Amino acid sequence: MAVTVAAGAPWPAEIPGLQKLIFGSVFPVGLILVVIAGSELFTGNCMIPVISCLNRKAKWSGLFRNWVIVYIGNFIGALFVAYFLAHLTGLFAKDPWNAYIGTIGVAKTSLSWGAAFWRAVGCNWLVCLAVWMALSSEDIAGKILAIWFPIMAFVALGFEHSVANMFSFRLLSSLQVK
Repeated sequence: MAVTVAAGAPWPAEIPGLQKLIFGSVFPVGLILVVIAGSELFTGNCMIPVISCLNRKAKWSGLFRNWVIVYIGNFIGALFVAYFLAHLTGLFAKDPWNAYIGTIGVAKTSLSWGAAFWRAVGCNWLVCLAVWMALSSEDIAGKILAIWFPIMAFVALGFEHSVANMFSFRLLSSLQVK
C-alpha cells in the first residue's frame, strides 16, 4: 500500500520529504495487522523474548528456535506477498510504481555495509518500541497509535527493515525495473 500511495501521486519537487512522509504514514498498517492478529514479526521478536530470557522466564534455546521459525515464516510470507499479490497481479508493473520500486532498490543496494547495519539498528529499535508500547495498551485504538508513530518514523527516516527488504528485493527480482 505504501508503494501504491507514495509513487502514485504527484509530489511537488520543492517538498522532497512529503513523499517519504506519506510512504511512512501508510506503512504501519502491516505491523498493526501483525500485532492485532496475534502473529509475529522477526524484528519485533528481537527484544521481548530476550528480556524474558535475561529474567530467566524463558530459555535461550526457545528464543533461538522462535527466531528461526519466525524468520523463515516472515521470509516465506514476504516471498508470497511479493510474487503472488504484487507481481502476478501486476500492481507495480507500470510506471510510476515500477520506477519507484527501482529507485527503492538502487537506494538500498547502494548503502555501505556500515550504513545499512546502523539503519537496521535504528529501525529495529523503533519496531521493538512500537511492539512494546502496543503490548502495554489495553485496547485496539491504543495499540494502533502505539505502533503508528515509531513505524512511521523509521520509514520516513529511511531506516532498513529486514522483512520489508525481503519483500522489496523479491519484488525487484520479478519486475522489469528501469
